[in-house]
Order: sequence, then structure tokens, then C-alpha cells
Amino acid sequence: MEPIILALQRERSCWKAKEILESSGTALCLICRSADQVRRTARRLRVSAVVCGYKLGDQPAEALFEDLPAFCSMLVLAPQNLLDQMENDGIARLPIPVSRRDLIASVQMLLQMERRPAPAAPSRRPPEEQAVIDQAKQLL
Repeated sequence: MEPIILALQRERSCWKAKEILESSGTALCLICRSADQVRRTARRLRVSAVVCGYKLGDQPAEALFEDLPAFCSMLVLAPQNLLDQMENDGIARLPIPVSRRDLIASVQMLLQMERRPAPAAPSRRPPEEQAVIDQAKQLL
């Protein structure tokens, strides 16, 4: 099972979603309570998906999405009227109340899609030094 971050404000909802996703074999859930904790966990463990509510205790989901690593996708669970207010089209949305089947299918889809390509690792050498190395390689 691939790990995902689960960050819902209501503890009962969080544990219920965790039980559904883990018992179905869909994902291993890492529970976070704040946007800051989600950011740290996503970067440190390279988690590719976050399932959260419209707003975490310290930040709205849309603002959190902008701070996540490039390889991380997001699914927001919220009432339809709040989902309609969201402007970022890169965030997957699922209106609540949600059925077990819809939650599982949405998380599976989220894990299969890529948000955006991860940025290439920056070169460790300055361009001038790299040019000298490339020139030396051509001479060999």
C-alpha cells in the first residue's frame, strides 16, 4: 500500500476514513493535524497524495496545496458549497457526505495521477565550471 496523508479536522471522520482506506488495501494513512505537519511529512517521507478537509486548523487547503512538493496531489473532502468556492483546478474535490466506494475510487485515482513533474535536481556546479568540464570531456 502506498502511503497518503490524511488531514481532517474532526478526529472521528479522520479515523473512519483511515479505516476505510486501509481495510480496503487502498492506502496506508498517515494522520496529520495541521497544515504545517502535512508540509513537513509530505517532504520528509515523499508522500504523493494528501486527503484533507476544506480548511485545516492553521491554513485553508488551497494555500497548503501551493506549499506542497511538486510530486504531491490533493483531494479535498467538503460540502459542495465550499468546493464551489475553490479556485485551483489542480485540486481534486469530493463532496461530503461521501460513500465508502466513492472515497476509495477517488483516492485510487489520486494515487494514479501526477500533479506535475518534479523539478530537476539543480546542478551542483556553477555554469562556468560545468562548461569547462564539458569541454574537457570533448577533448577526451
